[in-house]
Amino acid sequence: MRILSKKEARALTSLSIQHMMRLARQGRFPRLIKLGNDRNSRAGFLEAELLEWIAERVRLRDETPLVLEDQYGLPLGPDPAE
Repeated sequence: MRILSKKEARALTSLSIQHMMRLARQGRFPRLIKLGNDRNSRAGFLEAELLEWIAERVRLRDETPLVLEDQYGLPLGPDPAE
């Protein structure tokens, strides 16, 4: 089991540290693990939890049909009248 620093988690997810922390507070991202008992202790993320979070994003993407839209939000593609 590997613990990643916030910077390593940022590199893995491409999310800013602030955004990761915001998502974690909302319960939408893995929570930090404190590595000590005091307020100034280092903290990190479990690599396995981050990889599972990324895998879930991929599953959600693959379950959602791709709909391309033009600049007005109208679907692009073949005209259903044809």
